[in-house]
Amino acid sequence: MEDVTINYYNKNAKEYIDLTRDTAKETRELKFIKYLKKASYILDLGCGSGKASKFFMNNGYRVCALDASIELAKLTSEYLGQQVICKRMEEIDFNNEFDGIYASASLLHIPKNKQKEVLTKLTKALKENGYMYVNYKYGNFEGIRDGRYYSDFTMEEIEKIIEQIRQLKIIEKFIIEDELGRGNKWINLIMKKHL
Repeated sequence: MEDVTINYYNKNAKEYIDLTRDTAKETRELKFIKYLKKASYILDLGCGSGKASKFFMNNGYRVCALDASIELAKLTSEYLGQQVICKRMEEIDFNNEFDGIYASASLLHIPKNKQKEVLTKLTKALKENGYMYVNYKYGNFEGIRDGRYYSDFTMEEIEKIIEQIRQLKIIEKFIIEDELGRGNKWINLIMKKHL
């Protein structure tokens, strides 16, 4: 993840939390947990405000929350009542640990040429038959936008990257409108790990 993005979230942590924590819909979270048994262990990668982590915890799941922003990690640790790991996605080194990985609005901050590398690390972090949710803004843009680094994808483009990771298989994909009314669309993918 680019330093400019982490700096943005450090400087704007409170505003970002105010914008995202109280959004009413849990569309993506609900689609994801239908694949998981209760008490499954979920990595919330780029947990941000902690909205999804709190939802999972309140619904009987165990959560490991991780974010690259020290300021978001501090505030979200207080909100969740448990420590948020402060680490860049590229630095994770989990092995066969999680039943599910939820990466909402996080991998889109990784440059396109590093997506396969990070997705491979995430696959390694999943247990066999584990599930991974990822999403990206729909489009072709890559670069700095709104003070952060973004990699937008078309469905075909991200599918080509995922196809290169032998153990991952896409089991559900859908496109939704932006829930904050910003006028863009989001690509959503749920994948399963096979050995």
